Amino acid sequence: MLGTAEASRGGIAAVLQAYRRGGLWSRWPVLHLATHTDGSAAAKLGQAWRSWVRLLWLLLTGRVALVHLHLASRASFWRKLMFFLPARLARVPVLVHLHGGGFQNFYARGGGLTRGVIRLVFRQAACVLVLSSGWAHWLASVAPRAQVIVLPNPVSVPSVVHREKLSERLIFLGHLSKAKGCYDLLAALAMLAPRYPQLSLVMAGEGERAALMAHAASLGLAQRVLFPGYVDRDERDRLLADAAALVLPSYAEGVPMCLLEAMAAAVPVVASKVGGIPDLVSAGVEGLLVPPGDVTALAAALATLLDDVGRARAMGLAGRSTVIACYSDGRVLAQLEQLYARYAGIDSKSVY
Repeated sequence: MLGTAEASRGGIAAVLQAYRRGGLWSRWPVLHLATHTDGSAAAKLGQAWRSWVRLLWLLLTGRVALVHLHLASRASFWRKLMFFLPARLARVPVLVHLHGGGFQNFYARGGGLTRGVIRLVFRQAACVLVLSSGWAHWLASVAPRAQVIVLPNPVSVPSVVHREKLSERLIFLGHLSKAKGCYDLLAALAMLAPRYPQLSLVMAGEGERAALMAHAASLGLAQRVLFPGYVDRDERDRLLADAAALVLPSYAEGVPMCLLEAMAAAVPVVASKVGGIPDLVSAGVEGLLVPPGDVTALAAALATLLDDVGRARAMGLAGRSTVIACYSDGRVLAQLEQLYARYAGIDSKSVY
């Protein structure tokens, strides 16, 4: 298993944590080699180098039956290429697992060489795992010979949720940036503020935190918006417990873990209609979808949930049911383990 360190922040780390909580590590003797970690450039380079050397040793000693490679765009792709190549030279099957909503733009904006390398990786992989049907269609269009399989992200579903009393607090979880729609969310909040005196927003995550704090202040929202930085699992659950909605107005996404986690907690969602989100959220059922960049539509969707708490509760419960049926860690990991057995040609007792 090649991917970022589990203790890192971000979507791939959250997926790996879900794998461990779901028991994958105990059922299969998986060795996780961290190819990236949070910290300085030297720490990141050192982590990648140590894992690359260890992978080479394992390949040379014939101890690798299968490689599961998690990658995203830009630096993540080029870094993982250095792991992909020796595995393929050793004739070890590689499952390439695509994450991050920006990969299509990364491909489109790359030069001919970049696009050629990406297509080569897709063709040489035993299979390419994507998060949604939309991604599968796109990948088939750029690499028709690639074996593409849709495998959603897994999420741990709490056995019980308590949402008796809801606040007028909106929650954003993720990287604080323009690409995630954070400035649009503040603009929508400014539109709603006069109508909802108790309305507030928590923007949890790292990124353009100082710039967004300044922007919130310029809109007169300094007392309404909290920027706690990165929050751990327990704090995230506490924030979601009485939230009015989880809001993710991104311009590009895969299948965001934060949406799955919110839905598992019976929290309704308002999100952009991009990437794999429409596969996850049916408009008006588990939440509301808006065009990316449309602040007026975003504000209207949020007002719909704030004005009709009964409908918001129903959407939250529908989202929880959807996650249990399609995205629970037990269901998704069962699919992944079938792929392990198929492509490694062995059972869970003998894969390394």
